[in-house]
Amino acid sequence: MSEHYAIPNSLLPKSNTFVNLYEVDSLNVGISNFEIYLSNEPEVIAARQRIYNDILMNPKLIELLEKLEEKVINVAELQKKTGTEYDTETLLYAILDMRLFCDTISFVKSELSPFVEQRQITSPELIRFVDACCEFERGEQYREAFNWLNRLNDNLNLIKSVTLGANLDSQLKIREIGIVSINMQPYVSKKFMDSIFRDENVPDEYKCIASLGIHETKSMLGHKSVSVNNELFSAMNTCYRSLFKHMRKDLIDSFKDQIIAVSGILDDLDFIIRSSKYLRMISAAGGKLTFPEIADTTEIRGLYLPQLLSRLRREQIVENDVKINDDNRCFFLTGPNNGGKSVYLNSIGIAQLMFQLGLPIPAEAGKMQIFDTIATLYVHDTKHINEGRLADEVQRLKACLDCLKGRSLLLLDETFSGTSAFDGVFLAESLVKYLYKNGICMYYITHFHELTQKIAELNADGSNIIMLTAENADGRRTYKIVPWSGSVTETSLAKDIVIDHGLGFLFE
Repeated sequence: MSEHYAIPNSLLPKSNTFVNLYEVDSLNVGISNFEIYLSNEPEVIAARQRIYNDILMNPKLIELLEKLEEKVINVAELQKKTGTEYDTETLLYAILDMRLFCDTISFVKSELSPFVEQRQITSPELIRFVDACCEFERGEQYREAFNWLNRLNDNLNLIKSVTLGANLDSQLKIREIGIVSINMQPYVSKKFMDSIFRDENVPDEYKCIASLGIHETKSMLGHKSVSVNNELFSAMNTCYRSLFKHMRKDLIDSFKDQIIAVSGILDDLDFIIRSSKYLRMISAAGGKLTFPEIADTTEIRGLYLPQLLSRLRREQIVENDVKINDDNRCFFLTGPNNGGKSVYLNSIGIAQLMFQLGLPIPAEAGKMQIFDTIATLYVHDTKHINEGRLADEVQRLKACLDCLKGRSLLLLDETFSGTSAFDGVFLAESLVKYLYKNGICMYYITHFHELTQKIAELNADGSNIIMLTAENADGRRTYKIVPWSGSVTETSLAKDIVIDHGLGFLFE
């Protein structure tokens, strides 16, 4: 097969390296099995963005890709058969199933190529696949095989009956059964009645002297009907074997690489369809999506958590901004309970994952940097039978830090909250100093408001640890994440907790 006809075996460009992950499943991204598609290569992310932009701009395209997926699933099943020997009925089935592959190529030519011709598909990867299928479809070898399959299929569809002969022994017992002829007319019984009431003249070879009867045949065969059918197909295969052998090498062996290539896009198609449905769900609920620019820093405007769209109207969701650069990359985040801290943390993590998948992110606009590692360390609501909560946190923290490779984003939610405030503050200080020294980008939700008094001390050595807080305006949560103003009451949770538990009257 000419290399010019080679069909790509993927639709999504892949990375040569993997993004390191730790416990990102805690973010509940909304797209299953996405991890293998994460990329830390700018050109791969940019190429993915072009694909998803085509899909978002052309809603009809995703419907066609869903239909293509159905056909490719059938081709993939066919591909599993191509490695076997075709000495029995398998060859007959394989020849017939080759139509599935031809139907797939024809579908791409008739349904997807118009999108390329009208420049509604701009992604080089999709264009390359469509063009290769169309080029292959125009090839002389394919056309000959396609026409042969049509003729063969027409002939096989014309088979209405098989004449079986039985050799008998001296006692008139059946010694051997064989195919006498393969006919394009069904046999008929009760020839006297048929000759009276049928207008057409039935050729003698289709007239049955005496029928066993349909019900009698089924009763006689019983559970053996499958075996009998298999043997019949095997015998029919023998009848067609010379014809099959003539086309076998050109038809099956020459198409094998193309079948494997088409089968190879199945996983990509599945992921594209699942992720596109996720994006459509966001858009249908009124969520804004934007493709961020690939940059060395992160600046996102109007970021929100897409999961909120399932229970809130779009106008009820509070947006926040995010800025991360070399000078501003380590953040403490504190404030009242249920003030939006965890939502903010999750929205950052999900946006980063979506960005490095090549998807648009839930935001108004932005530019984003690429990370080699994305990790989360949230509190686990588990019972610690043999060891305490702190020991569990320390073990998970050790595994998390071992995972951090290259440029890393680490999201921490109340780490060290399983110990006393005195010990927790000391451990948090030590952790943040370590992360800053090693160039880690970090967001750390903490209820240790004592840390706010240590910001100046932490930054005395040249560090730049930034304190953020969930805004509380006159006792009302705004769900906005803002810079800490320096007020101790802004981060104290005591009054907030007391009010939440029904003792607000103490302050009246």
